[in-house]
Amino acid sequence: MILWKLFIANLKMYFRNKQALFWALFFPLLIMIVFGLMNFEGEGTLRVGVVNKSSSPMAEEFINQISKVDVLKITKNDEETEKKAMEKGERDVVLILPDTFLTDPKAIAPTKIEIWTNEGKPQQTGAAMSILGEMFSELEHQVNQTSKLFILESKNVDSRNLRYIDFLVPGIIAFSVMQMAIFGIVFAVVEYKEKGVMKRLFATPIKPIDFTLAEVLTRLVVSLMQVAVLIIVAVMIFHIKIVGSYFILSVLIGLGSILFLALGFAIAGVAKTQDAAAPIANVVSFPQMFLANVFFPPESMPVWLQNVAKYLPLNYLADGVRRVATEAASWGDLKTDFIGLAVWIVISLFLAFKLFRWQKAAES
Repeated sequence: MILWKLFIANLKMYFRNKQALFWALFFPLLIMIVFGLMNFEGEGTLRVGVVNKSSSPMAEEFINQISKVDVLKITKNDEETEKKAMEKGERDVVLILPDTFLTDPKAIAPTKIEIWTNEGKPQQTGAAMSILGEMFSELEHQVNQTSKLFILESKNVDSRNLRYIDFLVPGIIAFSVMQMAIFGIVFAVVEYKEKGVMKRLFATPIKPIDFTLAEVLTRLVVSLMQVAVLIIVAVMIFHIKIVGSYFILSVLIGLGSILFLALGFAIAGVAKTQDAAAPIANVVSFPQMFLANVFFPPESMPVWLQNVAKYLPLNYLADGVRRVATEAASWGDLKTDFIGLAVWIVISLFLAFKLFRWQKAAES
């Protein structure tokens, strides 16, 4: 079978190409190890969730005051949202301001203030409790200098605390799939054009569809091998755990590979030489590498940039892989990511069919 023979031949050529192996396997691995050994845990910032049930204007004023403390990162939400964030390990403490908070400053009985603390981060919660305690003491002094107005009650919450490496590895997996698919197909096809391989192919019984499928299947297989290597190394060195389904993970990798392979063919249809191909491929991949939820969470970016980045194709892949790896997300949980990938696959295939023609490539 011609397709099978082309597939085997492509695999052999791929693994004999040391440069391709470096960029496909060892470069993402190197990035993962380097970033994984760095400290990006954000230990200087204490993440505080606030649930305000009080109607008192002074409650909002108090929240504004604690928001001005540099080491505190304040997030205001309803109780259910903050509970989920705490359980995921996204909060160090959650402050619950009751409906009686400062509604009657002359009340005799002090108001009980409930504070949820992250059981897995005693140092951070201790620091946050100390700062909040001082803020409440200062508030008591401002409102009523003679009596105690608040009693702080802490409640430990068992949270799933993810390390930076747990966030990083899924992003690196998605990034490596994009890099291998785009750069692998772009440079291979452009090289075939420059060396006249395309012209010779049209003089043989090989059909363009067989050649195309062989290239796609080769990249799909290499992508899965690439992901397997990254996961094995991450487990051995950083002791990460993939808590979700490997089958769902494989489906996401497959869809991501198809998406970026199609983009690669579109770029190869535009670029006539490898010198021209590299800048175009970088324009497509480079911004996504830093904006699409790969190395750092989107919350660290300005809101307007978050609204742009969340629609990038790599963002859907990185988010899906990360949610499977860290949250054991199911098919239904990943509906948005699957829809996003499907839409981008349609767009990418349209661009590939529009910009890439085997006949035109053979004549170039």
